[in-house]
Amino acid sequence: MGQNEAGKSNLFEALYTLNPIIAGAEYSLDEDWPVDRWEGRKTATGKLVCKAQFVLSTEEIEDLAEVALVTPVVEEGKDALPAPPLPEAVRIVLWRGYGAQARFKVHDFAEGTLDEDKAVAWAKAKVPKFVYIHDYKMSGAQMELDGSVRAGGGNSDLRWCDGGGHRIGRLRWSCETST
Repeated sequence: MGQNEAGKSNLFEALYTLNPIIAGAEYSLDEDWPVDRWEGRKTATGKLVCKAQFVLSTEEIEDLAEVALVTPVVEEGKDALPAPPLPEAVRIVLWRGYGAQARFKVHDFAEGTLDEDKAVAWAKAKVPKFVYIHDYKMSGAQMELDGSVRAGGGNSDLRWCDGGGHRIGRLRWSCETST
């Protein structure tokens, strides 16, 4: 919550477009480019608009490892090396710029232990899709939060989901202004 014209809608629209629940959302140079920086618009294609970082739970780290951990090739007659220990903390970072698709990167596994393509496919499937509700079609100018808590079964936290209700760790985000 915040005062009018503080940028709440801009923040939520940037997060929504980063990984939207409905495919096709894009950052628009015509609508989203900062008005006070119009001179940089011509070279803005590809410039970062929004970046989010997700911290995985222990269960999610184990699931990712099961899907994407590289199995080393063992020479005939030799014993397989023990699997490296899983990291205690793993981050998935996704980012998107003007005219670009969202990019995903899994961090914190030891170098060469993950199949990058499988890890990115896992991340794309598991990272929450964002929802942006900008037209409430409500009478009146405000929404009562206690009513939304009751509608949510008593939960007072806001959450993102991937359509299957999957919740992924904590979310840290930043929306950066292009220069």
